[in-house]
Amino acid sequence: NESVYNNTDPNKNIFFEKISTSINGFIHNKPIEFEIDIFSNEDVRNIHLGIGVQNLFNENVVNRLLEKAINISRGSNKFKIFISNHNLVPGEYKVVFGMAKDKTYDMLDAVIGSPGFTIFNDETDSMMLSKWNKTFGYHYLPDIIVKAE
Repeated sequence: NESVYNNTDPNKNIFFEKISTSINGFIHNKPIEFEIDIFSNEDVRNIHLGIGVQNLFNENVVNRLLEKAINISRGSNKFKIFISNHNLVPGEYKVVFGMAKDKTYDMLDAVIGSPGFTIFNDETDSMMLSKWNKTFGYHYLPDIIVKAE
């Protein structure tokens, strides 16, 4: 089953048009993949994407601004986001995506809480995961790759 966010009423010059996952569930510490479509009314250079993950209590467990900028062409632009090392504890999550120009932190657009996804337990990690507590701190996503399609 696909999990999808669709923007059908854009009021901005640049916005997330669609964010999706090909499946709703991923195995603990196995790669997660998102497909994002960004629409722009003009060519825009040096866009920085931010990625966050929230648990069911709307607590941020991951926040990350990507260092490498992307360029957006006029019209629809498609990208794939690969997160290969996440260590998210099994459970329900929702994603947060944002984009800013030139690391100004002035958001051009943001999507909060969609799409949702599930992390399933891998039997080999069940003992380690049962000991994890949110007071240990937030997760860090060191291995995020953005590829233009």
